[in-house]
Amino acid sequence: MFMREHNRLVDGLSKVNPHWNDEQLYHNGRRILSAILQQITYGEFLPRIIGRDFLNRFGLTLLPNGYHNGYDSQCSSTVYNEFAAAVFRFGHSLLKPHFERLDRNYRPVEEPLTLRTAFFNSDMLFTPLALDNIVRGISTQSVETLDHAITEEVTNHLLEDIKKPFSGMDLISLNLQRARDHGIQPYNEYRRVCNLTKAKKNVDDIDLFSGGIPETPVHGGLIGPTFACIIGMQYETSDPFIRFSEQQLAEIRKITLAKVLCENSDSIDTIQRQVMDLPDSFLNPRIPCSSMPSIDLTQWRERGNSCVVNNRVLAIGRADRISPCVNCICTFEGIRCQSLRINDCNELFSSHSRQDILNDSVCKVQCAFSFGHNMRSQQSRRISTIFGFSQ
Repeated sequence: MFMREHNRLVDGLSKVNPHWNDEQLYHNGRRILSAILQQITYGEFLPRIIGRDFLNRFGLTLLPNGYHNGYDSQCSSTVYNEFAAAVFRFGHSLLKPHFERLDRNYRPVEEPLTLRTAFFNSDMLFTPLALDNIVRGISTQSVETLDHAITEEVTNHLLEDIKKPFSGMDLISLNLQRARDHGIQPYNEYRRVCNLTKAKKNVDDIDLFSGGIPETPVHGGLIGPTFACIIGMQYETSDPFIRFSEQQLAEIRKITLAKVLCENSDSIDTIQRQVMDLPDSFLNPRIPCSSMPSIDLTQWRERGNSCVVNNRVLAIGRADRISPCVNCICTFEGIRCQSLRINDCNELFSSHSRQDILNDSVCKVQCAFSFGHNMRSQQSRRISTIFGFSQ
């Protein structure tokens, strides 16, 4: 689906910028798709996995507008060994043994697709509307409960050769063996790292995967506190080099997973807006795909050699302070503005007018106390002058 979305974006960009070559179209489409994936991951997926409390604890909540300025150049963006070899495999406990296949009216069209018959078997995808039917089924089914009860489809029949009895493998055994091969420390060690109490006072040889799976889920999430802690630390990293203008970011923020599925299917006409939640006629009803907002790729149209902001013309690569606390730079993608950190509010008052500062919300947030004190001082001097106490 996301490969289709990339190609759809590239097709749209080619119409907006017909002078771009294949390389420009590919990389710009890739950048937009990466941002859409982040929007879905941080806006739809993580809140359901680790809950809002852990999102806030690790600073992972998406901003409704503007830029995130919390990038830490000292933070490593590599994938934690614990995350890859143990924690992020929690999804194996959520697997259903089969997937429904539903038509346009969300009625079964074929027998459910069992996992064991799907391994290394892509033939089913070549039948008409096969992928759409599977997507409709997945969006309608609930996941299994996160616990030690793992479906037999992956504990006895993983990658099974149907011609060879008992040839299936056990996915959970592979998880445990992989973690040990990678030198993952015992479960209680990660409880300590996450400032949690030890699960067992006298037992320290519990595997991280085995110990984390049965934990009581955190508030609003699917997983327990140990896994939520490690996942939160993993997703804390960000990339400051993926640049977009504020107008482009506003377009990216419109996109949901439901819209991506709608845009890249052949026959999905209706779907629930929050596609990671089960449909509900009142809380999460199915709505027409056409009613969901689409990304406006005209915001990626190259604007020649200059940008206009607040009636000022900036050449490509040039920056200017368009207000007391906002600096903007002109890029090929459009204007990109950034809030300035004010270290001395008194200096700001002396170099800019009172009205300009009042009109700049960034200034008011950073210098509200100093501005109020400055206003009171001016008012006090004005009263003293009126009554003749000072000149």
